[in-house]
Amino acid sequence: MSRKTRANDKESLGEVRARRLVLVDGAGKECAVLKRGRKGVQLLLKDRSGIDRLMLQVSKDGPRVELRDRRGDAIVVIYESLRGNGISVSSPLERDKDGLPLADYSGATISARRDGVEISAIHGGFNRAGLAATRKGPEVLKVGFDFTELDAARERRAAKGAPKDHGPMDLSTSERTDSAAGTTNKQ
Repeated sequence: MSRKTRANDKESLGEVRARRLVLVDGAGKECAVLKRGRKGVQLLLKDRSGIDRLMLQVSKDGPRVELRDRRGDAIVVIYESLRGNGISVSSPLERDKDGLPLADYSGATISARRDGVEISAIHGGFNRAGLAATRKGPEVLKVGFDFTELDAARERRAAKGAPKDHGPMDLSTSERTDSAAGTTNKQ
């Protein structure tokens, strides 16, 4: 092989053209995909289960980064677009409550949400205590209550003065619901 041929080979290796590049592991399973889609150029990084966990995208609106949970749902989104810039954080415990939580490994969180501010303590994956100020109502102190989807109806009943066993003790400027006594006192 002549020197000229080797030089041309090196130059041709400097550029790869493709509509989609896929990085696979030793078993042939996708680990990453770089592609041009409807919304622009995307890089998707996958976990060992094949779920998209990180997405980087550049479109005509601007760049976007998504960190995704084990189901592939976006939990943290950082974006810049023609409509403005933003950071959106969805709580894995409360999917419908976007906000910006700050958390440490002990489970204590502070979050600014679309509907207000909340300080809470999480233990075992459940919200055990908290202080919240929302646009919808007064500040509320909730202690010793699991805020899960199954308990959502029970929480509403307790806040209205008909608590169930082990319900919250809500303190607000308008009424106090005491779970132990099962009474409501108007303030």
